[in-house]
Amino acid sequence: MIFHDTVAVSTMSFEQNASPEKKLELEVFAVSVGGELRKGETTHINQDRFIADAENALFAVFDGMGGENGGDIAAEIARRITTEKLSALPENLSDDELKEYMKSALETANAEILKKAAEDPTLKEMGSTASVLKLYRNAEGKLRRVIGHIGDSRIYVKRKDSDEITALTLDDKTILRLELEKNGKEAAFALQKKFNEATKAEDLSATELETFNQRNVIEKALGMTSPTFDISVEDADEDDEHIITSDGVHDDNTDSEMAAIIKKGGLRSVPKQLEWAAAARQKEGSFRSKKYLDDITIVYEKRTA
Repeated sequence: MIFHDTVAVSTMSFEQNASPEKKLELEVFAVSVGGELRKGETTHINQDRFIADAENALFAVFDGMGGENGGDIAAEIARRITTEKLSALPENLSDDELKEYMKSALETANAEILKKAAEDPTLKEMGSTASVLKLYRNAEGKLRRVIGHIGDSRIYVKRKDSDEITALTLDDKTILRLELEKNGKEAAFALQKKFNEATKAEDLSATELETFNQRNVIEKALGMTSPTFDISVEDADEDDEHIITSDGVHDDNTDSEMAAIIKKGGLRSVPKQLEWAAAARQKEGSFRSKKYLDDITIVYEKRTA
């Protein structure tokens, strides 16, 4: 494994519209690690990018696609524009206004990626996932969780009184979209959870197993013409912890395995342990192991002790 600008640490008081007793002391630690050379590559560049900004309560993972042909460029464009658009928002925004800010950031990033690709034909296949989390306290003093998502990077929440982690984003996979359209959001997340916890072929149906074995295939990403985004605003508890991962983490490890690591705690140790667990799984050749060593990125946000 090759490290690539790998670690960011940030600690800051988040005081927007907060009374003294509701002031949040946020801290975040991020790790991003490059994978191995793949077919057709002469050098491997970590295509993942992240945002770990406690001061502005902005956190994200972008997993670039395109190999030597610009995946890292697409992810960096997405990271830069998201930072520019969402770091400092006006106070007292409504939920609808928050959604518009998130949508504008992702649409602008997508347009810039398409523009860059049009200027250089060698970059025509580049793209990036985006899983973006913005914490925002509204005019009523309520903490709101603003999520923007496309692709198969993931945002999880760990709540104070739970040992489990819950995915807040749904991967853009065909089988999950069909389940969503047929049976609704709860059923789609339940199916994603089934994939997340599978440890042997017998845990899945034949159709599900085919999808599992091609889990690097997604329907949508930044860099497509007129993609749609999953954008939501919801209540966040004051003690919620958030974990954002690229698929190099959650494709190889089950949610239960990740939750067990997070339960042990430690701002710096959690991302590092998640990285080590993913890297070990990728190398062992088991049911959940990918056929190549993927880039691994984790952003872990929590309250200060």
